[in-house]
Amino acid sequence: MWGVQREHGIRTVGAWVVAAAGVGLLVASSASAVTARRTVALHVTVNGSGTVRVPGHPAFTCRASFPTSRHCPRTFQVRKGRRIVIRESPASGWKLWRWSGACHGSAASCSLRVKARRFVTASFARTTYTHVVWVVMENHSYSQIIGASAAPYTNYLAKTYGNAEATYAETHPSLPNYIAMTSGGTQGIKDDLPPSYHGLAVNNIFHQLGTGARSYAETMPSNCYKKDYPKYALGSNPAVYYTNWTPCSTQDVPLTSTPNFSARFTFVTPNLCHDMHSCSISAGDTWLKGFIPKILNSTLYKSGSTVIFLTWDEDSFTSTNHVPMIVISPTSRGIVSSTSFTHYSMLRTTEEILGEPLLGAAASATSMRATFHLR
Repeated sequence: MWGVQREHGIRTVGAWVVAAAGVGLLVASSASAVTARRTVALHVTVNGSGTVRVPGHPAFTCRASFPTSRHCPRTFQVRKGRRIVIRESPASGWKLWRWSGACHGSAASCSLRVKARRFVTASFARTTYTHVVWVVMENHSYSQIIGASAAPYTNYLAKTYGNAEATYAETHPSLPNYIAMTSGGTQGIKDDLPPSYHGLAVNNIFHQLGTGARSYAETMPSNCYKKDYPKYALGSNPAVYYTNWTPCSTQDVPLTSTPNFSARFTFVTPNLCHDMHSCSISAGDTWLKGFIPKILNSTLYKSGSTVIFLTWDEDSFTSTNHVPMIVISPTSRGIVSSTSFTHYSMLRTTEEILGEPLLGAAASATSMRATFHLR
């Protein structure tokens, strides 16, 4: 029978007992210990912005508001063996991403029989993505990376998030692929020559976003550097080729140990060893294992607003040009797609997310939003 009772100084609310402070049950007497033996702990956490509650029983409420306040985690003492139904209620602009712990899936409610100590987490994500990060590796085909023992972390990402298993680069060598993925076309480039040969005033994603775009190049000696340098490959840093992106001097910067992902669009190129161009697959995989968590642990990613695309510029110079493409986001979990995509698909999807016009071949490319649940 539901209702609020007083039992040896402990407030009993139907199926659960809540201490007066609302956080847990402190057993301070033999009578309280008897009560405790009839209850079990249910630990509830809310990530993001939203509330979980049992309808009609306000004592069982756990609410969080990202990032300023957290009313969770909380611990409730539930009558042993009772079945309860927990419902979620997202804050404005948020949606339930998933339940975890003793509850599973993404339904609006979770029915749970509490026989022993349990943990339940409701994770909420923003209803729209507002930030995109690209990490571009070098010169390996899909079959060289996916399933390879030398790339355990990369394969973990592919299995955990989204694996676009039929993605193809545009051409060879490297530079025209970088130009294609950022401008919607190769712009007639067929080599890896520097900007002094290929200064481009064409529209591109950096120009579209202005100071809302940032490019990180590992081992680049100074901002917007337009010459090759040991371990820094100029052709892997497409931003420096666009003469109409005037913020290049402040927004195209060396990659530091504490990168900032607050730009609407962030492009990341590792150095020639870490991108797998000049060193082993294992070396690149180890670098990714150290770098990708910096994004995953960022405030923006945890808020549910950031999508990461991890891809390769081209394969090992075959005619098929089949490359890995991994989509990492809070809503892209355990997805394997055989739909044919290209770098233009990545560009299109990024522009759709950021609300920008589609450039060149991106306009006719297949969007990745629906496949990988990118709101």
